[in-house]
Amino acid sequence: MTVAGLIPIGARIFTMEYDNKKIDVSISKMVPIDQKINRDRLAEYLLADMQLVYFPIDSIRQNIGGNVIISDPQNDNLKRVFSKNNVPFIEITYSKDDHWQSKIHFKHLERKYEYTIENLQQ
Repeated sequence: MTVAGLIPIGARIFTMEYDNKKIDVSISKMVPIDQKINRDRLAEYLLADMQLVYFPIDSIRQNIGGNVIISDPQNDNLKRVFSKNNVPFIEITYSKDDHWQSKIHFKHLERKYEYTIENLQQ
């Protein structure tokens, strides 16, 4: 499986490839990376983000641990909010109930980054 991150003009900013054994990540030099986070760590964050976006909510709830609360306001399948001590730190919004066919906005409030995911096959 290959996941590629592109900017609106089509330039690739990262590629993650999984071959059922390991994950290889290539990140463009265009991507500004916080000095506290090395490139390998960024790949871990991206993979974790994808899990939070696409894994079933009940599976995430069973495995997230700690004092993290996952809410879907008004039992809405179009939004997930992850909070610690009643303070949201991740917000995910979906344009459709079918998350695999949805335009997705991911916002990490704690680490101060956000991005939009669009399936190119749409």
